[in-house]
Amino acid sequence: MVEPYALTFQWGLWYLIGFCRLRRDLRTFRVDRIQQVTSLEDPYEMPRDFSVREYMEHSMRLEPNYTVVVHLEASEAFQVRERHDHWMEITDQADGSIIARFGVAGLDWATGWVLSYGSAAQVLEPPELTARVREAAEGALRRYAEFPPDDA
Repeated sequence: MVEPYALTFQWGLWYLIGFCRLRRDLRTFRVDRIQQVTSLEDPYEMPRDFSVREYMEHSMRLEPNYTVVVHLEASEAFQVRERHDHWMEITDQADGSIIARFGVAGLDWATGWVLSYGSAAQVLEPPELTARVREAAEGALRRYAEFPPDDA
């Protein structure tokens, strides 16, 4: 059971911060991983001195190990700006495309993020991310190579 204190959006994901009665401590839960929710009638009080900002700064501070730089075509610029402008550095290009720059602790999430934009995204930095995206795309091509194109 969790006594919810706050919802916060960080690194493209929603998190629930609350007091975990099982662990008897403040915890952070990714909302997309919560499998079941039941409303409880048990009253609780959030500490008056609780600060979401301070908690996030101390508990979820991950020093970026990589600086990711991605060029995104103009067709995706609005969507990227709407979803990520608050935590990415976005540079507009003359043709309407953008260059997004952000720090990450690891490349797993960044790989999926780049792939989610398909051919509209091109990794500029770091080379390790380029290799991961290429490997994932080649793997997908191999998987679907056995299927004939749909003529319909």
